[in-house]
Amino acid sequence: NVNTAANAAHTPTSCTPSAKIVPLTKDRTTLKGTIDGFKASGSTAGQIGTAFAWYLLSPNWSNVWPASSKPANYGTPKVKKIAILMTDGEYNTLLGKQYSDGSAQATTALANALALCTAMKKNTLSSDPNIEIYTVGFQLDTTASKTMLKSCATKADHYYETSTGDGLKSAFRDIALKIS
Repeated sequence: NVNTAANAAHTPTSCTPSAKIVPLTKDRTTLKGTIDGFKASGSTAGQIGTAFAWYLLSPNWSNVWPASSKPANYGTPKVKKIAILMTDGEYNTLLGKQYSDGSAQATTALANALALCTAMKKNTLSSDPNIEIYTVGFQLDTTASKTMLKSCATKADHYYETSTGDGLKSAFRDIALKIS
């Protein structure tokens, strides 16, 4: 989720992320601390989160990350590139402004996210995807976001939808089993 500043204008400059991107790391304490610090609020620019998942995993953007966090090249033996995209909101924020679901702007945000997913999964070198994508929708109430997450997932069994904390735990447990 991306928090927007509480002002009536909702100008593009009012979009302020509530958390910083953590580059790839094996430091569990840092990861857990970052996750524990997340707060659900504001609006959702899911296409931005989708883009950063790609930026973290693709060697195309390795020059922006610290040396210890540079993503491995595609096709590196014993390396799986997996993105797990989870949202508790609708993809209805574009350029820092929240729009009503079904508006042209919200539709653009969904289309942008889906285009990013398609590009992440594309691999012309083999039948394996460049990046395998799992998606998790939590308490979503619009068909558009659910459809986008289903389409974004690499396969039908890579999409999860739940409305409870226990359902989230079950989804992530299932993903962990599939990955291992």
